[in-house]
Amino acid sequence: MEDEGLAPNDITFLSGLFACSHSGLNKEASEFFNSMINRHNILPRAEHYSCMVDLFARVGQLEEAYSIICRNNITPNASLWGAILGGCLSYGNVVLAETAAMHLINLNPDISVNYTVLGNIYATAGLWHKNCKIRNLMTHRKLKKTPGYSSVDSPRSIYLT
Repeated sequence: MEDEGLAPNDITFLSGLFACSHSGLNKEASEFFNSMINRHNILPRAEHYSCMVDLFARVGQLEEAYSIICRNNITPNASLWGAILGGCLSYGNVVLAETAAMHLINLNPDISVNYTVLGNIYATAGLWHKNCKIRNLMTHRKLKKTPGYSSVDSPRSIYLT
């Protein structure tokens, strides 16, 4: 791109970081992120940080993901905390999951998935008393777990389950 005289912009970098995040290219993403800041003088937005947090959370580097939120001058949003919580679900980090879920619940108290994921983390860790507290909190707040569904499309009709 640069060989053709085109300078990358913040969207170009966001696309590259997203691709790295979903491909497990941590080293490349870090170099790309640093290049955006140091070489191209582009200030990262929350979306760029979100990609970096997601990148580290996906591969189990949860403390690194969390440190991105803590050490940068950004206001953490649901996307950032959701990436942390998702990583905690995959890798069983209960303590960090509680922190992320607390922030998510404060940001969006009516989103049931935040409670459900934390409850699932508790259940996986065998912390049934905490799982029950989360379920009771959902009941008290009149939140319901959204059931999953799938569909099969055939030439004659669509089947939902």
